[in-house]
Amino acid sequence: VYRRNDREITVVHRLIEVRGDEHIIKGDNNPYADPPVRREMIIGKVVGGAPLLGYPLLMLNVVGI
Repeated sequence: VYRRNDREITVVHRLIEVRGDEHIIKGDNNPYADPPVRREMIIGKVVGGAPLLGYPLLMLNVVGI
């Protein structure tokens, strides 16, 4: 998880490679890697996930409940 310099955006992408102080990160559905991320831009690490957990909440919002 890193914060981009140009905007107040938090990005969660997969770490592909570490080159010295630069980290090469790429979104799973992106054809190309992001620009190199410096160590000081990194604010966290995803250690787990819950696939499909958001679908019930999405359905509740679509139905208007």
